[in-house]
Amino acid sequence: MSDILNKILAVKADEVSAAKKHRGLASLRGEVEADAGLRSG
Repeated sequence: MSDILNKILAVKADEVSAAKKHRGLASLRGEVEADAGLRSG
């Protein structure tokens, strides 16, 4: 089970790295925080 989770984490890390190349960290952070608000409410 942990092998699957490690694989997911590796893919997500790659996705974040690729996104940072196209957008600034502040822009990404703002979007994530906005998405988190939608999920919690």
